[in-house]
Amino acid sequence: WLKQSGFQHSALGTCFHPPLLRGAGIFQLDVADLKCNNAEFPKPVILESPKSTNGYKGENLTLTCITAITGDSQPRILWKKDNLLLNESLSMVTANSDGDVKRYTSNLLLTDILDSMAGRYQCVVSNDFGSAFSQRAYINVYVYPVFL
Repeated sequence: WLKQSGFQHSALGTCFHPPLLRGAGIFQLDVADLKCNNAEFPKPVILESPKSTNGYKGENLTLTCITAITGDSQPRILWKKDNLLLNESLSMVTANSDGDVKRYTSNLLLTDILDSMAGRYQCVVSNDFGSAFSQRAYINVYVYPVFL
């Protein structure tokens, strides 16, 4: 539609993905070169969302989020509680590769949980190509009764 609208002389753009076309001018590309396939997904994809769980005050809990991408764009994995970003120091990320697919596992470590840590948790994965949001996990915090 850019050519049909007469923008080929006023608009500049270069291709970023797939890697074979990186740097090519968008007006020199054939439409067939831009078709996606199931083997390439540079935008992050959530493979496993964190699971809802119950915990007792003072215990430790770990929530896990697994994502996958192809290509060289490094993802940033953040965690939210009730839609507010959490400190990145609360999570650990490990990576492994399965050929062209890179899998990233982020573990949110909740230590010595308190009543205030109950809520909805979600991981957000982003890179140069977009973002993916996990399903929300609900954390309930219970307190052992105290008898006087």
